[in-house]
Amino acid sequence: MTWQDKALEHAIQEQPRESCGLLVIKKGKEVYFPCKNLAFDPSDQFIIDADDWVRIEDNEGEIVGVVHSHPVTSAKPSEADRVACEKSDLKWWIVQPQLKDWQYCEPCGYKAPLIGRKWVWGVTDCWSLCRDWYKEELGIELIDWVRPNDPEDFIKNPMFVDCFAKT
Repeated sequence: MTWQDKALEHAIQEQPRESCGLLVIKKGKEVYFPCKNLAFDPSDQFIIDADDWVRIEDNEGEIVGVVHSHPVTSAKPSEADRVACEKSDLKWWIVQPQLKDWQYCEPCGYKAPLIGRKWVWGVTDCWSLCRDWYKEELGIELIDWVRPNDPEDFIKNPMFVDCFAKT
């Protein structure tokens, strides 16, 4: 069974949620490791459990890729996928489980447009827009603050005003 077979099986099991996992080189072979999806809306996005990432990185081998599913839409990388792929500096594979269709992207310098981008929490959200504008227009790099996984947690404890002042 190939790593793609295992990732597809994981994607089918997780439907209607997005599956996510890591591709690792272990003893010279590519191996897929499923991870928990911690996104607040797992039917539309994924956040790989940091504990899974650390465990796999520390115990299994070199992480060379991110794998996730698009259970409802096509496997074509979304704008958020392309932005996150750049940030991860890893190759990404996306599978659409019903169609068994695979798509791929890798870091290539992609930047989301400042105008017209789709809002995605933690990827192309308000702080990302501020950061990107300052970098593109003024050449100033702002810190990419770690956000809570759930926007509701952010609403209870809004952090960007303090983050902006600290930046």
